[in-house]
Amino acid sequence: MSHGLPIEIVRMWNARFLADREGGLTRFADRIERSPSQVSQLIGKTQIKTIERKLARHFEQMCKMPEGWLDSPHIDD
Repeated sequence: MSHGLPIEIVRMWNARFLADREGGLTRFADRIERSPSQVSQLIGKTQIKTIERKLARHFEQMCKMPEGWLDSPHIDD
């Protein structure tokens, strides 16, 4: 990747951005039809799991973002 960051980090940061935009982790969990516990494991302060490709596409679809959006840094957004 040209940005030099691991895809897992980029996806986590972008998902955190989407969660903030939604109004927090619980609202984001509702939006993406996942439990707050699962979302916390993926993007919480103590991340336990990474966002795999299939789940990244699901996040994008549920948040009406273009496919692949979660995989690229969006520093200016």
